[in-house]
Amino acid sequence: FILTTLDTATRISRYVGTELFKFKGRIIPTLIPVILATLLALCGKWMNIWTIFGASNQLIAGLALIVVSAWLVKKGRRATFTLIPAVFMLVITVWALVYKLITFMRTKNLTLSIISVILIILALAVVWSAKFVFVRRENG
Repeated sequence: FILTTLDTATRISRYVGTELFKFKGRIIPTLIPVILATLLALCGKWMNIWTIFGASNQLIAGLALIVVSAWLVKKGRRATFTLIPAVFMLVITVWALVYKLITFMRTKNLTLSIISVILIILALAVVWSAKFVFVRRENG
């Protein structure tokens, strides 16, 4: 699982690096996540972010289901089969993030506290945006 995740993160980072930062070639945008992952592995700190990684992974799945549900509603199709799992996944994941945020704040882990808050805000922002698609559909 970790190797697949590292491979995916490396590919996505390379893509983002070449698109956003206009890197020429693949070497520099590939080396950045590989070096960061190596540093995390060698210093033993990778376990500190593993919990947040798991939550962000579940959040992406829930948000993908919300986006698909919004798209289905916009196309005039039923979205119940994607919306119910999306709501369940988002509620449980955001609840877990809030729970972990409290733990991180009690242990004074500022970095993971900030990351948790950012993930919660991003999740709520996507849900808020998708809400307008669902409300517009109900109002005709």
